[in-house]
Amino acid sequence: MSSPGVLIVNAELKLSRMIADGIKEEDCVVYEAHNGHSALRMLQYHSIDVMLLNDHLPDVSGLELLAQAKEHSPRTVVFLLIEHGDSDLARQAVRLGATNCFHKPGNEKVVLQAIRDAFQLLEENRTGIIFRSEAMHQVWHMLGQVADTRMSVLLYGESGVGKSMLARWIHRNSRRRQHPFISANCSDLPESLLDQELFGRAGKFALAHLGTLFLGDVCELSPKLQGKLNNVLQDGRVYLEEEQRYIEADVRVIATSCRSLRPMVGTKQFDIHLYERLNPVEVQIPPLRERREDIQPLLHARLAELNIRYGKPLTLSRELLHMLCEMPWHGNIRELYTMIERIYLLNIESPSGTWQLPDWLTVKQKQPDKSGCYPTDTSLSSRWNTDRRYGGC
Repeated sequence: MSSPGVLIVNAELKLSRMIADGIKEEDCVVYEAHNGHSALRMLQYHSIDVMLLNDHLPDVSGLELLAQAKEHSPRTVVFLLIEHGDSDLARQAVRLGATNCFHKPGNEKVVLQAIRDAFQLLEENRTGIIFRSEAMHQVWHMLGQVADTRMSVLLYGESGVGKSMLARWIHRNSRRRQHPFISANCSDLPESLLDQELFGRAGKFALAHLGTLFLGDVCELSPKLQGKLNNVLQDGRVYLEEEQRYIEADVRVIATSCRSLRPMVGTKQFDIHLYERLNPVEVQIPPLRERREDIQPLLHARLAELNIRYGKPLTLSRELLHMLCEMPWHGNIRELYTMIERIYLLNIESPSGTWQLPDWLTVKQKQPDKSGCYPTDTSLSSRWNTDRRYGGC
């Protein structure tokens, strides 16, 4: 991967130099421009991944340059330096595509950290997987070694942990990426309907020919369908019983299971031959509560998506970020994304400029008791008010 390019657009030479010096140790190329005309020429002739832009320039306004920059280079991450308290300008900037706004003269540490975070997000966007934990790095490395092969992959993990996302990443990085990626869940339908869904003339295997078939919850397949699936994987074709003929099914299978198949093989609940075909590569995806380093980048990525969708420059306060990072997330990434959107929508029209946290969020989370119930502790049931601000978290 080439080093990211950073463009600092600022007429204030002292601040520009300070930021440039602060990121010298990063693996990046730093460019400087002191007016809008020079900045546009930089964007034209260089690959700029991150731009730090002052709202006041000698020849053009920051918003005008922002609009032109996003039109020329829509993928560039843009941070805008604005006067303290100019919330209207901040909202306009986000609508035009700015990632965040910082108050001048600018907290050097906050700005530098935002640029470093942007580098991380650029790399995550290239891979399609957002993580910082060593556990997920090992998963990603292993999948990267087999992505561009024909090997089947078996992914284990709890619901909502990101198995389908990883399957799509494998497909996008394989030689089959120009062909279909088809999904089917083995627990959604009764046996007769699932049989047609998978092995019919217009079934999933037929649709996925030359591409990838993502099979969720293979542990729920009936013995009959386990046998049919094994035959298809062995022969590379599907037998259409009603038409008494075969159709080609050159398909790579990525399967998932929420429980280990090996014990099921031992108790003859799962076909051993099918198991051997599905598991050349077995990968365990750890739950989110066991890789808490990933919670913060996931939250920031989701919030950035919501800000773009709704045109609101909202950020997470340190208090709210700390609270969210401490939650158990039994529903994993899916629960995290759902909750941050619920909190976001509750505050999107808040006239007070504060995040109003719902009572259900401020109840202390505990592990389930022996009955499977989650007891509550009302000592934290008071409503929290946390700052909604335009600086970083």
